Amino acid sequence: MTGWDDKMSGLRQRFIDRTAADRALLGDGIRRDRGELELIAHRISGSAGMFGFVELGTAAEELEEAIRNLCDESTLEKHVMRLDAEIDRIQPR
Repeated sequence: MTGWDDKMSGLRQRFIDRTAADRALLGDGIRRDRGELELIAHRISGSAGMFGFVELGTAAEELEEAIRNLCDESTLEKHVMRLDAEIDRIQPR
């Protein structure tokens, strides 16, 4: 592995770790602060593709769009559940 590969591997792992931490805030965001929920979704959607997590990025982008469109809580919950499932998929087993 090159120095660049090592650096990217470290960044990728930090992204995975941070996304796992964000996961705990997702459900709370629906009930507390949609702005916070939107920031989490935006952060994930902006970085996921760079690390090869296309489906995760798509799920986050769709949640962000639902928030902007002022969707009801039930619709947001469906998007959060999808994003949560995608976060689960990137976690090491």
